[in-house]
Amino acid sequence: MKRRILITSVAIVLALILSSCRALWNLYYHPGFAKDVTNLLEKRAGVKVNPRCSLITRTPSGTCIFKGSPKLVNKLVESFNLTQTIHFSAAIEIETTEIPSMLKQRCDYLPEFDGQKPTQAYENKRGEVISADDSSTVGFTEFYLYHRTDTNRICLQLLYDVNLMLF
Repeated sequence: MKRRILITSVAIVLALILSSCRALWNLYYHPGFAKDVTNLLEKRAGVKVNPRCSLITRTPSGTCIFKGSPKLVNKLVESFNLTQTIHFSAAIEIETTEIPSMLKQRCDYLPEFDGQKPTQAYENKRGEVISADDSSTVGFTEFYLYHRTDTNRICLQLLYDVNLMLF
């Protein structure tokens, strides 16, 4: 009887730990990611925002959402040399109804920014490392900006340059 209770208890604890992996990941890495993004926006574009950031599970990338006018979007596009692109989720049809959980965390799959809403998308096509300044040890190799034109909400999706972070 005691063994059965012990096994059940261990199973419950493991289930709770595994179900909260994303929360633990965000708890540990989120403050650094949000700080890196706000620092980048402030130093490169002169923009101060208070974004709601979240990391994409098991990847060195994340998203940040905040409110911003078309004027702010233009400033970000110019500051980071972004070019307008096709909104990814609007451009393809998913054959299956099962979308991997990692994709659901990207800007283009968030309900607020999916292809069914009036959204403009921008990206850094050159693939250059975007950092706050030349001496920065933090940079991003992918930079996507999604702007909901009807609500003036912005979603940034950034991928850390892991090579820059390692040295």
